[in-house]
Amino acid sequence: MDIIEEQKGHITILSLSGRLDSLTSADLDKSLSEVINRGEHAILVNCEKLRYISSSGLRSFLMALKQLQAAQGKICLCGLNAQIQEVFDISGFNTLFIIYRTAGEALSQM
Repeated sequence: MDIIEEQKGHITILSLSGRLDSLTSADLDKSLSEVINRGEHAILVNCEKLRYISSSGLRSFLMALKQLQAAQGKICLCGLNAQIQEVFDISGFNTLFIIYRTAGEALSQM
């Protein structure tokens, strides 16, 4: 999995590509922790190029959500394909996260 970080105003965008599973979730954990520890409190995770997510990937998102909520921050997601959206729907994570269709929509709303 590749992670590209960019800044748009006060929002940190992490764009993911590839597979988010037990082998790669530690990379996402590290990236999210670094961003949060820098004091960034608005994170957008762009999943347009993410092909797969496992329970380990869901755990990474949940841990970041808890950290950000404690710091009065927020994490939003965008660009989920149908398969990943279904995983979020089945697991109930769609009720925990704000999910936008596109990065542009997310940036205009955050």
